[in-house]
Amino acid sequence: MNVCKRDVRWIYACVAVLSFSRSAYAMGLSRDTDANVPVSVIRSHSGLDTPAPVGLSLIRIGRSKVDVGLTIEGSWGTFINGKSYQQMPLDTFNNWQYVTYYDQHRRLSIARRRLPAGPWQVIHFDDYLFKGNDNHNVTVLGICPSDGTIHLAFDHHGDPLHYRVSKPGAAGEPEKVAWTAELFSEVRDGLLPGRKIESVTYPRFVRVARGNLLFVRRHGSHLDGRIMLCEYVPAKGGWSESWQVTDSSGTYEFDGITSTNRNAYLNGVHFDHVRGRLHLSWHWREGGGFGVAQHDLNYAYSSDGGRTWFNSAGARIGGQGRFIGIDTPGLAVWKISPARGLDNQEGQCVDALGRPHVMTWHLRQGEPDLKPGTKKEAKSAYYHYWREADGTWRRIELPYPVDKSERNRPKILSTPNSDLVGMFNIQGKIVLCGATASNAYRDWGTLLIDEGPWDGEPLPDLTRWREQGVLSIYMQKDPPQAGRPTDLYILDFKLR
Repeated sequence: MNVCKRDVRWIYACVAVLSFSRSAYAMGLSRDTDANVPVSVIRSHSGLDTPAPVGLSLIRIGRSKVDVGLTIEGSWGTFINGKSYQQMPLDTFNNWQYVTYYDQHRRLSIARRRLPAGPWQVIHFDDYLFKGNDNHNVTVLGICPSDGTIHLAFDHHGDPLHYRVSKPGAAGEPEKVAWTAELFSEVRDGLLPGRKIESVTYPRFVRVARGNLLFVRRHGSHLDGRIMLCEYVPAKGGWSESWQVTDSSGTYEFDGITSTNRNAYLNGVHFDHVRGRLHLSWHWREGGGFGVAQHDLNYAYSSDGGRTWFNSAGARIGGQGRFIGIDTPGLAVWKISPARGLDNQEGQCVDALGRPHVMTWHLRQGEPDLKPGTKKEAKSAYYHYWREADGTWRRIELPYPVDKSERNRPKILSTPNSDLVGMFNIQGKIVLCGATASNAYRDWGTLLIDEGPWDGEPLPDLTRWREQGVLSIYMQKDPPQAGRPTDLYILDFKLR
């Protein structure tokens, strides 16, 4: 019998995996298993060379320099332009694309271009400089289709609101407006006249039904925070009052540690424009003696713009003064213990069938538990979680390493036929990977790698992807040393 070396290696790999799986099961090392749900797929490939799934591929169609951007000497990396929780630093409307960032001189900036490849027109706001080195303090934008206003929120980590808004029609009739700083308001600390918003972290704007716009923020701290919403409705005169969605109170216990306060770290806030449903997923971060540990994948949806909330099973769990909290029934769709090194604020999308998907990373199945609040990237993997139409949640492990850096959080998108595209940064390379719905997402593989070297985490233009099928990614070059300015780009790809 003739056996080639590759076959021998494959046999040894399978034996090793099966032996490890048996020993891990016998030791009962993992606390986040579910016997009813597929956990992982044994592969003969692992890493960037994993072949692309059949029938799914991407091609590069453009790369455009926007400006020279800021880098910093921060506690959470060198990048301030391109953080995972910066859900919307770029957006498309009326075939113009808009990007917000801090430039090399620390100025709040916004740029626009006519698609597909027009020159960038840049506004630098000389009246506002980013003065710190905390890369939580990102800048985001939102566009309201109803009146064509462009909204900016920037420089927050528990700070009062910093907000400015354009004149109506700025995005609705872009050729008719002078693209200058005078198009925008002064910096404001409230959305309603005379009503200062005292605490903002992780702001984001989300387009919702009837051409309106949601503003999402955290009120409070990373161990005692509440998710707040308000809605911009031009037909009713502008911004609504804010309302609370999540609560930080309640008792959580794990291995003799007790917490009575927490925060919901969002993977995303996404609106299904076909079904009119708003999707929210998150991990809890506990106070007390948990350090910065996260646990559990939680999910809720709303069909009325975030005022009433339901769990995955369809039971009403929030709204009309009722807040979502640690004791809310049916909230955790997958139990993940605080000892699994779970990261936060990663990737979420909604597919063409209305099913939510989440991509996150934590310890691989079978790895020993960690002290809550610690992580081990070398022993972790990216995981894809999703909800089937019948309400069953499933999970699969991706064949990629997790980079040991502050820029390793992923994003995920759905194609029109519910295939998926994932993206993350590994050692300065942007990895675009994919999986197909027809294979139940068991075929995650590499679609394309952009060598860079890139800093930050890849952030997609959700509107352009949904409306034009073009994947525009916001990325900045890796600096030779912290604090050195580098070029900010938009990278464009298209399904083949």
